[in-house]
Amino acid sequence: MKARNQHFTLLALFLILAGLFGAAPCAFAGLVADIPGLSEEARDSLVAHYDARTGVTAPGSTVESWIPVDGSGTAIPDMAVTNIGHGTAEPSHISYDGSSTLTFTDPGSGGRYLAGKLSNAQSTDFTVFWLGHYEADAPSATSGNYAYNIGPNNISHQRDDGDGGFRVEMYNGTTYHGDDITEHDGLDTVWSTVITADSHNAYANGTNLHITGNPTNSVDANASIIMGSLSSSGYDFVGDIRQMIIFNSALSDADRVLVESYLADILVESSPLTWTTTQGEVTITDCDTGATGGLVIPDTIEGNPVTGIGDYAFEDCTSLARITIPDGVTSIGGYAFRDCSSLTRITFLGAAPSVGADAFSGVADGAEVFVTVEAISSFGGLGTAWNSLNVNNSTLSVLTWTTTEGEVFITDCDTGVTGELVIPDTIEGKPVTSIRTAAFLECTSLTGITIPDSVTSILAEAFLECTSLARITIPDGVTSIERTVFYKCTSLTNITIPDGVTSIGRSAFAYCTSLTGITIPDSVNSIGDFAFYKCSSLTSVTIPDNVTSIGINAFRDCASLTSITIPDSVTSIGASAFEDCPASIEIRPVTQNQLAALLATVTAERDAARAERDARPTADQLAAVEAERDARYTEGQIRALSPGYTMGLNEAGNVEVKISFIASSDA
Repeated sequence: MKARNQHFTLLALFLILAGLFGAAPCAFAGLVADIPGLSEEARDSLVAHYDARTGVTAPGSTVESWIPVDGSGTAIPDMAVTNIGHGTAEPSHISYDGSSTLTFTDPGSGGRYLAGKLSNAQSTDFTVFWLGHYEADAPSATSGNYAYNIGPNNISHQRDDGDGGFRVEMYNGTTYHGDDITEHDGLDTVWSTVITADSHNAYANGTNLHITGNPTNSVDANASIIMGSLSSSGYDFVGDIRQMIIFNSALSDADRVLVESYLADILVESSPLTWTTTQGEVTITDCDTGATGGLVIPDTIEGNPVTGIGDYAFEDCTSLARITIPDGVTSIGGYAFRDCSSLTRITFLGAAPSVGADAFSGVADGAEVFVTVEAISSFGGLGTAWNSLNVNNSTLSVLTWTTTEGEVFITDCDTGVTGELVIPDTIEGKPVTSIRTAAFLECTSLTGITIPDSVTSILAEAFLECTSLARITIPDGVTSIERTVFYKCTSLTNITIPDGVTSIGRSAFAYCTSLTGITIPDSVNSIGDFAFYKCSSLTSVTIPDNVTSIGINAFRDCASLTSITIPDSVTSIGASAFEDCPASIEIRPVTQNQLAALLATVTAERDAARAERDARPTADQLAAVEAERDARYTEGQIRALSPGYTMGLNEAGNVEVKISFIASSDA
């Protein structure tokens, strides 16, 4: 009995020490075992896995250091990050909950961060995942929140308060913006970033955040790593970090999704939700009333689809502000969200479910349901009341459109729109086919736009003076770039014109001062007046072989244009087309395409000549014709054979004709 008591005494002491100095050393198999489908390339390129369920040293609750593990779950002390500060900020601004989460609070005028050094090879390709969230309330983060910075300034992840709301931002010496991410504030999210030498993509819970620009990326060997604020110059980090996983390669989409799913499963493990599973379907039955901020109900739990929310499931969750309901949910029980007095936003990813009695009674005044474009009609329409909640859609709420003969034309957009905008391919069940004149005129905070493939026309001035617009894709069905479509889009850096476009209109890209590159397809046959006027960052242009005319001032004042190649198909160049350009102009010799076209013309002419020749008569046919001709009577012979006649008056005074016939020789 005594030995047993000693055993429990030692165990209790161990648990007390674990609470004082951080998490007890947990045995984790590591990513290689936990994600068996991960490719060999990904496994081999894993640099470090910072997992807050292990490796955190935190006397009391203040974090001193965090040691990562490798793919097999073995600690890597050399890559530990330690609590460092500047100014008057105390170490306690980085704390640990004793099980899975590091919390960074506002450090005031100073700064606190975790810093260390990675053991990585120099590379242009890199992937970073982190699980956690940014807080909306970050008083000292006047320029934004930094979750991490590697390099420094080789790759980073920020929540920035630049023009157009709080957007995801990457910084590698140059700042690149993406979508607005305020919907994730306070909500643990799976964040991922993948870079290559000349590309960067960022994701939130697997959704692309559309980072703009054309980067030049490279991560230093043995790069430094910082979690939190490096300086107090307007940047700090207020939020939580639970996991960070770093790879020395650009993971494939398949590997990225596997790691994102692994992190999402960790979220489910710590979820405040309770559920039951019946015949392979999950119903949410309860939620911890202490749940705060935002909550995303996963679409599957333990491999089974979430299809229902039970009676009273979220009742009295008074600090819950936002909730996202997956598209598989088809029913919500009675009183499910009763007295969720802080709940202002309910996002449905699918069609309207059946709803029990008083499901949303007692939610915050003005609470709204946000729905997908495809599901609007199932909720009764935009702006209508559904279960006493206003129906909204973040895209359609800013757009105006008309419907003509079964096709939707986008006619206007609220100039207050911010960040990225995705135009749906259908609205109210009808295809979106056209963006009309001046539809997005002076939407100065619009940073990117996705236009569906259903659109076949973009009319004049459609995006005129969208000064923050940095990313746009023109659908393949568009056949002309009309006048002043992108006039003064001063943030637009690169654009690809689809193959079907035949003309670039007057001033289409004039004053696009950040435009560095443009791809003009072979289908284009004319470039209008002032088309690229004052595109001061444009460095080179190759004009395709089918272009026959270049308009007045088309490339005037393109001060960085050092090279331009003009095909000999061009027969007309307007006045001052290249004035004040330092470019060396090359008249391109006959191209392979032109030679092929010339050969086709010559071949056709030859074949026509042969056909005409072959239609002529042969020598024998000519001789037969001549013989037939020679056998005919001559005029003299005909006259000789003609009967003679005389005409006159007879004695009676009547006209008298006398005809003489030649007697036949065989008569």
